[in-house]
Amino acid sequence: MKRNILLIAGVILLSSFSIYKFSFSRHQVLMGILLEGLSQMHYSPTKIDDAFSEKVYTLYMKRIDYNKKFLLQSDVEQLAKYRREIDNQINEGDFTFYNLSVDIINKRIKEKESWYKDILSKPLNYNADDVYETNGEKAKYASSTDELKKEWEKMIKYQVISRIDDALNRQEKAKEKNDTTVKIRIWDSIEVDARRKTLKANEAWFKRLYKITDKDRFANYLSTITNIYDPHTEYSAPKEKKSFDETMSGQFEGIGARLQPKEDGIIKVSEIIFNSPSYKQGELKAGDEIHKVAQGAAEPVDITNMDMDE
Repeated sequence: MKRNILLIAGVILLSSFSIYKFSFSRHQVLMGILLEGLSQMHYSPTKIDDAFSEKVYTLYMKRIDYNKKFLLQSDVEQLAKYRREIDNQINEGDFTFYNLSVDIINKRIKEKESWYKDILSKPLNYNADDVYETNGEKAKYASSTDELKKEWEKMIKYQVISRIDDALNRQEKAKEKNDTTVKIRIWDSIEVDARRKTLKANEAWFKRLYKITDKDRFANYLSTITNIYDPHTEYSAPKEKKSFDETMSGQFEGIGARLQPKEDGIIKVSEIIFNSPSYKQGELKAGDEIHKVAQGAAEPVDITNMDMDE
């Protein structure tokens, strides 16, 4: 009889699990687990209300398009309708705001792929008196597609000019040191090469953008909610588990520096691991930003917007 009771209990448990599994989406399950975990680990749980909702909205919008190069002002206004509704959606397992944001950002990313290719297909006007805002906090959302395209033209030109400047500086230093290993090139050659490298960098950037899955985007959404709930608490997606395990075990690979991507696409050194190669070398410090990397005398490679795994 006892065995039958256990068997029945097992069937009931299995049935309950099946109902739970098929009645709720993956997003709802993850959100439920997250909220349960957050409420249990805090002595005084944060109130999920309209004020909480607005904070989540502000941080999330910053994270999906920090430099304001994809979304239009009209997109922001469409999403802003939910800025005080996110708390209700979190509690109800409703993902209307999140789903809409993903649809919009994916659409805008796809639209922009042809832009940089067109811009780089011919020499740029380097005599124009342009003003380009590199600080995403100060930048504004474009009010129209034409206005945003002009911002892309300035952004691409900035990238090309940076590469031209690097090449000219390398040549100048080579002349000063009589370094014959550096080939001295004319302006036209440098300009064409700078556009080619900028094209390649943007192709790689869009390749990474297209690799972002719904799981990645939802992890970003959950991470935003977690950070607003408690700035000292992080939601770690499965792909980040390796980094977490390294932190807990004290075992690290590579140069021995913990790197953290900033919202503007720049890689920041958050910590130097004790007794690691970076620690012993002494030049790299916590708080440093890494814009380019190079091996030996090779030409530096721009790693802005590069995926951390790369």
